[in-house]
Amino acid sequence: MKNEWHTLEPSKNFNLKRVPQMVSEEEMRFLINFFKTHPHLHNGITPWNKPYQKDEIDGYARMSIKHVQNEEFNRIIKRIEVQAGQHIFAEFGVHCYPERTQMNAWSPLKLQHPHDDAYTGNDTALDPEGYRNKKPHRFYTCMTYLNDGYEGGELYFPPQPKCLAGLDIKPVAGESVIFQGIDQLHGVRKTRRDYRWTIATWFTVAEEKMTLHNKLHADDDSFET
Repeated sequence: MKNEWHTLEPSKNFNLKRVPQMVSEEEMRFLINFFKTHPHLHNGITPWNKPYQKDEIDGYARMSIKHVQNEEFNRIIKRIEVQAGQHIFAEFGVHCYPERTQMNAWSPLKLQHPHDDAYTGNDTALDPEGYRNKKPHRFYTCMTYLNDGYEGGELYFPPQPKCLAGLDIKPVAGESVIFQGIDQLHGVRKTRRDYRWTIATWFTVAEEKMTLHNKLHADDDSFET
């Protein structure tokens, strides 16, 4: 499908799949501890442990996997990417490649307005860098949740043509939620009481848009099934 991504039309249906137990409790503890103990790898505009006294939109602390050299961390992330890609093909019939993966720390009072992950004009908020990010090749999104116990922080889909009533999802720790992020507007309800830890992976149907990290490891596992 190389060089044909711009011709692929999003599904007319509301596409969503929940995958339980994508990561184990031990893996979740490892990932969260790694994030906390490697602040020099963070590329967000906000320190992960900064307390907030008012609502904050976006600006969450994040860490791109391209900066991580830890073997165990990369092993877990690679498995999530491969398995999520397999679920996308099995559920929606589309071959995808990981375009970007990052780990996020949502502190209390953080929230995110509805947006699409391609930022093709349907988004209602600016991205954290302050400009409209244009990633029209991003088709599917996989959100993996590393903890629960916090209040709020639901993944929600506001009323829209593909989901007239809207939908709120309270994820379970270890679960992945996969959906067609290119045009399905989604946001995050205000997080309260505790931190919310997630891994976001955006998938593309354009092989040339595959992350360099995954191009270097393309022989290890196939992202096509």
